[in-house]
Amino acid sequence: MADVLDFCRTCITCSSFKKHHLTATTPLQPMPTGFPGERVRIDIMDPLPITKREDRYILVMVDYFTKVAEAEPMKSQDIETVASTFFNR
Repeated sequence: MADVLDFCRTCITCSSFKKHHLTATTPLQPMPTGFPGERVRIDIMDPLPITKREDRYILVMVDYFTKVAEAEPMKSQDIETVASTFFNR
């Protein structure tokens, strides 16, 4: 078993395909928010089974200040639909 591990560690072909993990050079800094709605994180869950209303995606929004999460169904994930869903919630 040790021979196999040594071979894999020294194999040039294997090492050229390995994913190299980069470490952060600067530590992460907190990004404080002063009021609700100042910073909002959004994500799209997809693709989900189509609903009776023909929605296939869910837009998830989390306010960084309040930590309140909201989710809205969407038929499409194009920019117009995302913007409309976000601003009309």
